[in-house]
Amino acid sequence: MSDRDEMIRRRAYALWEIAGRPDGQEKEHWEQAVREMAPGEAGDADGLDTSSDQTQFDQSSPPVGGGQPYLRN
Repeated sequence: MSDRDEMIRRRAYALWEIAGRPDGQEKEHWEQAVREMAPGEAGDADGLDTSSDQTQFDQSSPPVGGGQPYLRN
């Protein structure tokens, strides 16, 4: 997995947590994370806007169901 893919995965996970961990919205969260990573978007130097995100990424608690919904090949 590339560094960019890992950043997208982590952001999608954070978006999922912010949304209250809903079922069935993996694609929407992944696509939003990809959009936030697009060059030219508002945010910090790597294109990821985390200015409004106060959630800390917690790898110790897997998504509901124990899977990794944001792990893409």
